[in-house]
Amino acid sequence: RGGPGRGGGRKKPGYAPAPRTHVVASASAHRDPSLMKKQNEGAPLIQQGHHDEGALKAKQEAEINAEGLAVAVAVSDEPPIYDYAVAEEWEETPPLYKNKQFLSCATGCFLIVIVITVMSGIYGTKKAVEMGIETDAPTGPPTAPPTSLRDTIGIKEKVMAISPNAGVRGTSRHQAMHWLINYDLKTLEPDDPDLFQRYTLALLYFSTNGYDWKECAWDPHEEECSYTEIGVMKRQITEARYLSSKHECDWYGIVCNKQNMVREILHQGNNLRGTLPSELGQLPYLRRFWVNGNAITGTIPTEFGTIFHMADLQLHGNQMTGTIPDEIFDLASLQRLSLGINRFTGTIPSRFGELLDLKGLFLFGNKLTGTLPSEIGDLRHLAFVWVHNNTLSGPIPSSLGRL
Repeated sequence: RGGPGRGGGRKKPGYAPAPRTHVVASASAHRDPSLMKKQNEGAPLIQQGHHDEGALKAKQEAEINAEGLAVAVAVSDEPPIYDYAVAEEWEETPPLYKNKQFLSCATGCFLIVIVITVMSGIYGTKKAVEMGIETDAPTGPPTAPPTSLRDTIGIKEKVMAISPNAGVRGTSRHQAMHWLINYDLKTLEPDDPDLFQRYTLALLYFSTNGYDWKECAWDPHEEECSYTEIGVMKRQITEARYLSSKHECDWYGIVCNKQNMVREILHQGNNLRGTLPSELGQLPYLRRFWVNGNAITGTIPTEFGTIFHMADLQLHGNQMTGTIPDEIFDLASLQRLSLGINRFTGTIPSRFGELLDLKGLFLFGNKLTGTLPSEIGDLRHLAFVWVHNNTLSGPIPSSLGRL
């Protein structure tokens, strides 16, 4: 029992089998001695496979008594010694594909990679939508450049007729046009009378990094925004977000007249960064333009001189440069011009005397040089003149005494 090949399994350390007595003859040997010999030759005296030099070889001898009976005799009282190596018990390690712990870890890692990939794709898509960035068209066949049905209905041609650079990829004008065609939920048609007005306001958004605006920036998932207005009393106000599906006259900072034409753009202190688009000059009914207290750069667009209804232009508290353009003096309705705390250079033009309705002139905190023109004394309605913190020279004009 317990020997190899006998069903006893592994041999444990310290185990030795009991002595065995092998029957080498039977009663039939009395009748046939040759049969007894064959049985003795075929008896399993030594376990197969154990043949080292130190193994005890079993011997058997048969004695036949006087009556011819076979007697089995034990060769030795000592237990037989087997030469096979005694193996310690061990457990077989299952392959990796059957290891539950390995499979659990591998599955978890795979799911984490999938989640990270999906979230990265969603975040990148959202940023691309906010910035109006299109994917470059494929360069070779058989795939054609990606287009939408709305790309072919004529909006692009309408916009580019009045804003030629809208076709240049990577520009704020292209981003505004791309938004208007593919992302604007209002889905205007090419012949809609509000098409260019809506495009121009979208252009202001993309030209001044609208996604960083402090209040009511575009959010594709929200139509409205709330903010606190601080005046005599604080009050909570809810308006339509900029670039929402509502009419542009309902957007934050936009005021229109009864004909739904933009009359006021009020984005003071809203973290506008960038330049002012010249297309603003094609809003004929714009009367009040407040973008003071931001970080606008660049020059005053000369096209502003065509906004004949402009009465209140406030650009102070930005980082604008250049000189005061002559086209400004074509604004016969201008009542307040505030250009203070910028980086304007040059002189104060004598043409200020042509702005007969002007009541407030604020040019302080720039880099203006030269003298204060005497023509300012002709402005009968002028109540405020702030020109301090420049590098002006010369005397104070005596004509100011007539004001």
